[in-house]
Amino acid sequence: MPSNLKLTFLGTGEAFDEELPNTSILYDTGQTRLLMDCGYSIPHQVWKQSTDPNFLHGIFLSHHHADHAFGLPAVLTRMWETKRSLPLTIIGHAGTQEYVHKLMEIGYPTLISRLEFPLEFIDVHAGDQIRFRELELSFAQSIHSVTNYSIRISYQGKTTCYSGDGSFSEATKALFKDCDFLIHESFSWERVVYLHASIQELLEMVKEQNIKTYCLIHIQRDFKKKVWNFLKDFQQEPFKLLVPKPGESVYL
Repeated sequence: MPSNLKLTFLGTGEAFDEELPNTSILYDTGQTRLLMDCGYSIPHQVWKQSTDPNFLHGIFLSHHHADHAFGLPAVLTRMWETKRSLPLTIIGHAGTQEYVHKLMEIGYPTLISRLEFPLEFIDVHAGDQIRFRELELSFAQSIHSVTNYSIRISYQGKTTCYSGDGSFSEATKALFKDCDFLIHESFSWERVVYLHASIQELLEMVKEQNIKTYCLIHIQRDFKKKVWNFLKDFQQEPFKLLVPKPGESVYL
């Protein structure tokens, strides 16, 4: 029986890639659609999926950088314009509500006070485990220039993890343990920027943590053209490797 759990990669790029939209993933169980990150090039990708203003049930913000959050004013304003009626939940670390209000005030002043649907916020902390609709969510902090939370989503025995940005920490390694599908920023082969992930280190971590599938996203824009030259020798590893393109979907 085919799975009803679908992951769609709306974008897979790093912040300044001229070809790829920002990294953003739509997690869809058929009952709940959770958008993971919403950068400045993502709103149009969301609308390509559906123009229904009630399409999304929640948005998770891994951190407060522009390529992961600056699409929110457009997404929320179109929901208002097209008469959304259902509540929308935004999940993020402490301070996310204030951050979103500031973004909205810059993008569309006074609009947030005129939304005709409930906008709800869930503040989470490292180590938290919460329930969102039928999903079990857990969080851990990565190593990045600002606070960034990785997320683990459990649903019907399947576990999906998304790193947000940054290098993995001991806490995120534990979060990823035994997961079915890890989506991790994979900026470069070697550690060229301390606060971004190295694929060499990730390959070892994935093996150690018994991860079934490792999905590479947020690859540095020049390195992405040659990433498979580096990965070709790893095809016999005890896990699957994916480098998705924007618009691709995976069923778990």
